[in-house]
Amino acid sequence: MAPIFLDRDGLTAELVRLVTRVSTGSIILICGAEGVGKTAFIEQALGLTNIDYESVEVGHRGDAPFEPDSLAVNLAQAVGKRSHLLGVPAFDEYQRMLRSKVRKEDLAESVATGLAGAVGMRDVLKQLLEPRGQSPQVKLRSALLAEDMEELAMLYLVEHWPTDALVVHIKDGHQLSRRDWTLMCQLSARAAQPQFLCEIRTAANETPSEFSHYPSTARATALNVAPLERKYAEQLFAHCGEPAATLLMEKFATSGGNLHPFRKLHELSEKDAVKFLAEDQLREERLTRRLVDGLTAMELEVLHLVAAHHGPMDLLVLIHVFDPSTSVKLTDILESLSEADLIVDLGQRYAATTSVRHVIDDGKFRMPQLAATQRLRTLYTHCGSELCTEPREVESHLLMYSARLGDLPAVASRLRAIVRTGVASINPRSAVLFVGKLIDGFSSTKSPSMRRFIKAVVGLQAQLLYEAGWYADALACLDKIPSLPTRLRYLKIELLNLLGQHARALLEVELELKRIPDIVSSHWLCLILLKLHCLRRSNRLKETRSLYERASTRLLNDEGLPAYTTFLRFADPCLYLEGDFERVCASLEMATERARAPLKRRELVAALIAHSQVLAYTEQVEQSKRILSQAAEEDMVGCVERYSILNNSCAINLMNGTANHDTTQKLQTALALSNDPLDRILIENNILSAHAILGQPEAAVKVARHLSGQVDKLSCIDQEILKLSLFNIAMVFGDLGRAEEAQPYWERFRTIRTELSADYWRHKECDGSDGDHALPWYRCRYFTPLITHWHLGPVPFEAVPDDDSDDIWISSTGVGQG
Repeated sequence: MAPIFLDRDGLTAELVRLVTRVSTGSIILICGAEGVGKTAFIEQALGLTNIDYESVEVGHRGDAPFEPDSLAVNLAQAVGKRSHLLGVPAFDEYQRMLRSKVRKEDLAESVATGLAGAVGMRDVLKQLLEPRGQSPQVKLRSALLAEDMEELAMLYLVEHWPTDALVVHIKDGHQLSRRDWTLMCQLSARAAQPQFLCEIRTAANETPSEFSHYPSTARATALNVAPLERKYAEQLFAHCGEPAATLLMEKFATSGGNLHPFRKLHELSEKDAVKFLAEDQLREERLTRRLVDGLTAMELEVLHLVAAHHGPMDLLVLIHVFDPSTSVKLTDILESLSEADLIVDLGQRYAATTSVRHVIDDGKFRMPQLAATQRLRTLYTHCGSELCTEPREVESHLLMYSARLGDLPAVASRLRAIVRTGVASINPRSAVLFVGKLIDGFSSTKSPSMRRFIKAVVGLQAQLLYEAGWYADALACLDKIPSLPTRLRYLKIELLNLLGQHARALLEVELELKRIPDIVSSHWLCLILLKLHCLRRSNRLKETRSLYERASTRLLNDEGLPAYTTFLRFADPCLYLEGDFERVCASLEMATERARAPLKRRELVAALIAHSQVLAYTEQVEQSKRILSQAAEEDMVGCVERYSILNNSCAINLMNGTANHDTTQKLQTALALSNDPLDRILIENNILSAHAILGQPEAAVKVARHLSGQVDKLSCIDQEILKLSLFNIAMVFGDLGRAEEAQPYWERFRTIRTELSADYWRHKECDGSDGDHALPWYRCRYFTPLITHWHLGPVPFEAVPDDDSDDIWISSTGVGQG
C-alpha cells in the first residue's frame, strides 16, 4: 500500500500561505490527535514550496525509543548542517574551536565578539549563560570543562542563528519544556517569516493554551488536522481488495482516526493482509519478525548494532565497527532497512524501531544482540573520544551497555558520575531523562539483583529531581518503590510538604519521631528540620519559632552533627520577629563558615542566598549584593539556586531604582528555569513591578491579570505571598487610574493579617504610597520579593544512617554508598 495523501487540500493551501508570507516571525502549531497525519500534512505542504526545512525530534517517539538531545542542541545541529550555505561554522567545529581556546585561556575575545554581534535574542539567551556576578567568559569556561552540551548550544545559537533561510519542523512538540518554549519564542521573534512548524498532539477539544508549558505570551497560529473522513479512508484501503478493505475499514472506524497501525500493510501481499485481518492479528511485531527473518547475514549484523546502540547511531560509528572500505555497502544496507521500516532514518543517524527491539531482544536473536552490545562497549571504551564530542556522552554509552550486559559494578560507578554532573548543570534535564530511561529499560527484569539496582537508581533519580526543583516528579519516583529506606521516607515527607500537603507531611513526621529514641541524633535532627519546614509553610509561625528555640537548646552540646549547618540556616524562616535580625545574621554567617570546611557546596550556596536576602531589606544593600555574587561564583550552583540568584539580583535593582531593560529579560529567564509554583508567583511579581517601574503599563496589566489567576489557583499559597501579590496587582491598576479594578484587590489585601513585615505593611496599607523612608525597600513603589529556599537540601538526608544496603545517595561533594 503506497503512501497516499488525502483530504488536506484546503488546509495545505493555508499552511503554504502561512509559511511563505512575509511578516514578523511567529510559530505555527499543527494540532491533532495521535496518528491523524500531522507529519505527512507538514511534509506535503512544505514539498509544495521551495522552502529548505529541517525536522528535529523532541520527547519520545513511539517507533524510536530513545531520548533525543535537547531542543537547543537539535537546533544547533540543524544550523550546523547548513553551515556552508549560511556562512557559519558547524556546531562540532565550533565546539572544537572553543575547546582549543579554553586550554589557551583565550575565551574573552571570542565570547565578547560573539555576544556583541548577536542582536535581538541576545538579552534573553545571554542570561541563560550568565548568572548574576559571573562573566560569560567564566560561565562558558565552566560549561566547556563540564562538557555541558546544552550551554554550548545556547552560545552557538546566540552567535549563529539565522533570521531567515531555515524552517524547522518540530515533532512531538507537546513534550517541549517551558524552557524550550521560551527559547523557541525568542528565536522566532527575530525572523522575517515563521521559522517553526510545531506538531502538537492534542486530546479531544484541547487547545494549545491549555498545555502546562505553553507560554501565554507566545505568538502562534494554530491549524487543526482532523481525522480522515470515511470516504477518504475507503480510498486509502481500496486497492487491498475484498474482504481486506472492509476489514481494514472496520478497524479504522474504531481507531479514532489513528493511521499508525496501518502503515506497514504495503509490505503484505493481498492474501497475507486478509489472513492477518481475519485472525485479528494486525500486529507490527509479527510482520517485523517475518522481515527480520529474511535479512542477509550482514544486514542482520547491522540491524543488531543499530538496535544495541544507545540513541541514534551515526554512520561513522558503523564504519568504525566494520571497515572504511565498506562504507558504500553499509549505506545501501541502511537504506534498505529504512525502506522496510526496520530502522528510522534521521539523516546520517539511525535508530531501530520499537517492534525491532522487541523481536531481537528475545529468542534466537538474544545472544547476537548481547554480542553486538559488547562490541559497542569495547568500541566506546577505546574510541569514545573520537566518536563523541563530550566525555559525558561517552559515559552514557558505557553505562547503558554495561547495564544491558548485567555488569552492575560498572553501572554503579558510571551512574554516580553522570547524576553528579546533572545536579551541577544549568538544567539537569538530560541526566534526569537518561536515568528515567534506564529505569524503564530494566523495570521488567526478573533478576533480584537488577531489581535492587533499579530501586537504588529510582532513589538517585528522586534526589536529582528534588534538587532540581521538580518535586512532583521526585515524589512519583518514590511512589514506585514499595518499601522505602529511611532517608527516602524522610525525603518523601519533604516532597509532600513542598507540594502543599502540609497536614499529611506533619502527620508523617510525628509518626517517624515516635519510631526513634527521643535523643539528639542525625535521625532526630532531620525530622525536626522537616517539622520546622512543615509548620512554617503552614503559616504556623509561633509554633515554628517555639520549636526552633527548643531544638536550639537541645543542640547546644551536639553542634558537630552534619545537619547542624542546615539548622543554622533555618534561623531565617523560623526567627521572624524584628528583634531576631542580629541573631539570624549571626546564624547564617556561622552556617556559611561551616559549609566551607569541609565543603558542602549546595548548603553553602543556600546559606549565602539566605544571608543576602536578609540583608537586602536593610541599609546593607551593597553587602547583600557582594554575598549574592559569592553564591553565583560557586561551581555547584544548581537550577533552583540559579533562578533564585537571577530573581534576587533583579529584585535588589528594582527596590534601589537601578532597574533597566536587562532586568525584565533576566526575570523572564528566571521564570523559565523555575518549576516551583510559589517561586514562579514571586518572580512574576517582580516582572510586573519591572514593567510598571520601566513605564510599560500594557505589559504590567497583562502580567497582573495572569498573576491574579495564578494566586487564585493555589490552595496552599503562603499568606505573605498572597498579600504582596494582591498589593502589587492593586498598585498597577491604581497607578493607571483604574480604581474600580483595583478596589477588589485592595479589599482582599486588607483582610490578610500576617506577623511578617508588620511595620512595612503598616506603612503601605493606608493608600499604598511610598512615602519618605530611609530604607529602599520602603521607598519602592512595589513589593519586590526575594527568593530564599527553606527546603532541607541533601545534607540532612545523607547524614541519616540508612537501614538499606541497596540505597545509593549522592552527597554534596560526591556520591556515597548508603
